[in-house]
Amino acid sequence: AITQKSSDATLYSLSIGGVTLDPAFSSDVTSYTATVDYRTTPLKVNYKVNDPNAKAKVTGTTLKEGKNTVTITVTAEDRKKKKYTRLL
Repeated sequence: AITQKSSDATLYSLSIGGVTLDPAFSSDVTSYTATVDYRTTPLKVNYKVNDPNAKAKVTGTTLKEGKNTVTITVTAEDRKKKKYTRLL
């Protein structure tokens, strides 16, 4: 029997150590802003995926002075992707 692969590429939870996300986290919202001192590096990003078969990769955790973008790319079991970004 052929098993259909999950297409769930969403996050269940997302937080950055000591930083408030704007807006508050929702798995349907993919763009956030936050303010943090650029010397807070590497940035501690905590997340959980909705589907245990999905994979997530975080990029942009080494900050520099000015605007920074941190991205979490979630890849579902069927290879569908969804990106969550934060402008810091």
